Amino acid sequence: MIKTSKFQVVLPTEVLEKSYNKALGLGFNSVQDMVRVFLVSVTKNNIDLSFKEDPLSEKISPEYEAFLNKRLEETLKAIEDGTAYSANSGEELIKILDSDD
Repeated sequence: MIKTSKFQVVLPTEVLEKSYNKALGLGFNSVQDMVRVFLVSVTKNNIDLSFKEDPLSEKISPEYEAFLNKRLEETLKAIEDGTAYSANSGEELIKILDSDD
């Protein structure tokens, strides 16, 4: 029989709630399961550990945001007008990209 031990971690409620939602989103049944898999992976050197900001949380400049909004409007208009390109396969997409239109 494998020897086991228990440990407790004190966390702010908000962190635990967000961790629970993240664990479920990753397919775990609980935060404990996610932590267990993480710790076992660390002890077996099966994980590279780094902490970085979420790239989606980075701010973009107002100018770039305006550019992106303009492109979105143009794309939505092309879809509405029926002038947007559409491909059902990679091969079809390559033909569209290679065309002179």
